[in-house]
Amino acid sequence: MNVIKLSGVVNDAPKFSHECKGENFYTFDIATERRSGYVDVIPCVVPELLVGMIEQYGKYMVLGEVRTRNVKAVDSSRIRCEVSVFVKNVDEYCGEDVNEVHAVGYICRKPSYRTTPLGRNVSDLTIACPRETVNRTDYIPTIAWGRSAERASVMSVGDKVSLSGRMQ
Repeated sequence: MNVIKLSGVVNDAPKFSHECKGENFYTFDIATERRSGYVDVIPCVVPELLVGMIEQYGKYMVLGEVRTRNVKAVDSSRIRCEVSVFVKNVDEYCGEDVNEVHAVGYICRKPSYRTTPLGRNVSDLTIACPRETVNRTDYIPTIAWGRSAERASVMSVGDKVSLSGRMQ
């Protein structure tokens, strides 16, 4: 299971991204505001079938999956993990902004544990979430805070985890 629910304002009109198996895909960013006032700008990928429903500066609710892919940096040979939302459904929306992620997966790299200069406990994890429809897996970088960070720090590679949070 890998589900994300986002609502917010679309910053820019969707742009063509790529074609896969005869279907075109487009990208856009959605800005979702936290209660604190900070705005997270989340990159989204949408199939051509749904792109006509999305306009610049419109407010929408999107449902989908967190997806990852490794991309080579243009100016170097380094590879980085690109994280985005694959949109499966989109509707106009006029309520408060929402940013909710729920996923079940497996720890695929030993968690790192540290304490910030302000004394907060943090664990960095990478969670492998198999996709339901195809034989692929997304490797989602995840940060746990506080007690969750302490619990995560003693977990091992291969442990099954269920997580809830937000995407930044």
